[in-house]
Amino acid sequence: MISPIKTYPGVDFVTIREGDDVPLAIEEVYRMYRSDLVRLAYRMLGSAADAEDLVQELFARLSDFDWSGVANVKSYLAKAAVRRCIDALRARASQRERYVGPWLPEPMLEAPWEQPEEASVREEQVRYAALVLLETLSPPERAVYVLKELLGYRYPEIADMLELTESNCRQLLSRAKRKLPRSIEGAPSDARPDSRKAAELFLQAVRTDRYDELVRRLANDVKLISDGGGKRKAALRPIIGIDRVAAFVRGVRAKGAFDGEFRIARWNGEPGLLLTRGGRPALAVLFETDEAGDIASIYYIVNPEKLPLSV
Repeated sequence: MISPIKTYPGVDFVTIREGDDVPLAIEEVYRMYRSDLVRLAYRMLGSAADAEDLVQELFARLSDFDWSGVANVKSYLAKAAVRRCIDALRARASQRERYVGPWLPEPMLEAPWEQPEEASVREEQVRYAALVLLETLSPPERAVYVLKELLGYRYPEIADMLELTESNCRQLLSRAKRKLPRSIEGAPSDARPDSRKAAELFLQAVRTDRYDELVRRLANDVKLISDGGGKRKAALRPIIGIDRVAAFVRGVRAKGAFDGEFRIARWNGEPGLLLTRGGRPALAVLFETDEAGDIASIYYIVNPEKLPLSV
């Protein structure tokens, strides 16, 4: 039996039955599963805004759905979210061809004033560098990897969500793992403490215009990827090598790119840098270190659509 009960930010809510015919309001379902669904969608899409929008749109359609045949609401919602994510990734592939410069995932800034439900979305976060690496996978490979390795779903559940056989899912996971280095494994809490050291060295270098210490901690094949999306000035290709990365940092500093309040912040559970001007975020810098503790990758994000609206 389905009956509208109230409105909740853009969503028409209904009453459904779960378990022993106990009425369950969709408002309650929204509160119970929204964080899990946003967490899943963020890992799939690499965009917090897109993840939020996808989950909101998913719930907005519930009033038109016949729930009478749904035995497990949580599984149904997860399946629906995954299918929408795969469709979104496939659509985005064509859009990427028109994107100006490299595309990087949207980093998530930790803010101490967040409400509990907002903070819960950031719990058990995947490392930012892992999100970057997930971009190398096809949508089905990414779905299986995210569900199995990052969220702990079992193969029967994954097969049902993707409408594939368990054997197909195992093959997709195997292919995904062959494409990914072991460095993708591990949550932010397992990350090397060198991330904070990297942020400190970068910050010291741009504040003093002295780069010797920073250069000494750059890996020989260090890579800097900047994402401006055509909305801000950024390198149109990845910058590789110690000399070229150092020259880029010196050059953008000389042009005033680091003017403002530059400080250490936590992005996706790890230390990075945040530059603000007039209270508005203007730049995020995140780091990935190698096993020796040297800086292997620098992610430089100036696209305003991928930065928080305020701090």
